[in-house]
Amino acid sequence: MEALMRVRLQKDHCQGHGLCVAVSPDVFKLDSDDTVPSVAIEDVGPDREAEVLLARDSCPVGAIHTA
Repeated sequence: MEALMRVRLQKDHCQGHGLCVAVSPDVFKLDSDDTVPSVAIEDVGPDREAEVLLARDSCPVGAIHTA
């Protein structure tokens, strides 16, 4: 069984820049108002790890956490 990476978005820190959605649109989605990102896939496999880490590192306020 492959190890999965857990993805969390700290909504109280998120300022809605949307870079996570631009970098990893399958994992991060905008809400119905297109203003606040959310995590669409909380546990990602190795095939998406690189893009999730890039999204995390691209977040200007550090609101994305992985484990």
